Amino acid sequence: QGQATLPLLDKIRPGDIVVLELDSWQLQGFGERKISPHVAVFTNFMDDHLNYYKGDKEKYLLDKAQIFLHQTATDFLILGEDIYDMISEKFGKQIHAQVTKGLRTDVHSDWHVALPGDHNRANAALAIAALRVLHADTRVAHEVLETFAGVPGRLEKVRELNGVTIYNDTTATTPDATLAGLKAIAKGKNVVLIMGGTDKGLEMEKLTSEVYKYVHAVVLLAGNGTTRVEHDFDAYPTIDVQKAGTLKEALARATLLAKEGDSILFSPAFASFGMFKNEYDRGDAFNELVKNL
Repeated sequence: QGQATLPLLDKIRPGDIVVLELDSWQLQGFGERKISPHVAVFTNFMDDHLNYYKGDKEKYLLDKAQIFLHQTATDFLILGEDIYDMISEKFGKQIHAQVTKGLRTDVHSDWHVALPGDHNRANAALAIAALRVLHADTRVAHEVLETFAGVPGRLEKVRELNGVTIYNDTTATTPDATLAGLKAIAKGKNVVLIMGGTDKGLEMEKLTSEVYKYVHAVVLLAGNGTTRVEHDFDAYPTIDVQKAGTLKEALARATLLAKEGDSILFSPAFASFGMFKNEYDRGDAFNELVKNL
C-alpha cells in the first residue's frame, strides 16, 4: 500500500505469477512503456473519472485498452461477455493476442458463490477463463468461490445487528457500482441506502431512476454530488429520504430506518474527497462506526 506498482515489475522472477488490478492511471504507465500483461482480463467498461478526462470517454477507453494493445500472439486477452463485441469492433485490428470470452455459463447454476450478485458471477467466469489459459485446474476456482467472501470495502458484510445486515461498499464510487450492489443484496424493497459525496461528473440517472426498486429509505451523506441529485428522489414519495452532515449521523439515521430483515448498504456512488482522504479511509471509518453500534 502506498507503493507504485510499475517499479515492482523489475522484481519479477522466472516462474512468478503476478495478479494485478490496474486502474486507468497505471495503464497510462503501461502505455508509455509499451507493455501489456501476458494474460489480460478486461472485465467491463463503465463511465468513471470523466472529470479527469474532461468528458472524453474515448480517451478513457484508450487508457484502459493499454492492458492489451501491446500483447503479442503468444499472449491471451479475456473479455467480459458484456463488452466482447464493443472491444472486438473498436480494436479488432490492434488485438494480436489470443482472445477468449468469460462466459457466465462456466459458473454452473448449481454452484454456490459466496459473493452476491450477477456481476460477481461474471467476474468469476473471467477468473475461470484465466485459469484455463494458464492450464490450471478450474476445480480450484469452484472450491474458492464457495468460501471467498471478498475484499474490504466491496460489498463487505460487516455485521448483523437486530436482524439487520450491514454492508460496506465504499469502493462503489460510481452509479453503476452502487446499482450493482443494490441488485446483489436486495430482496424486494428492503434496503436502506447510504450514499453521497463528491461529484465526479457522471450521469446519475441510471441509478436514481431505478433505486425505488430496491430501497425504502435513502440517507444522503453531505457533498456537492449529493446536492446535485437530492431532488431526483422527489419523484419517489414512498422513499424516506434524509440528509446527514457526517458519516456517524448517516449510520445513526440508517439504523433507525432499518427494520428486521433489512440491509443497510453503504454504497456512496460518489468520491470521498473533502470528508475523507480516499474511499478506503471512508470505508475504515464506516467499519469502526458499525463495530461501535
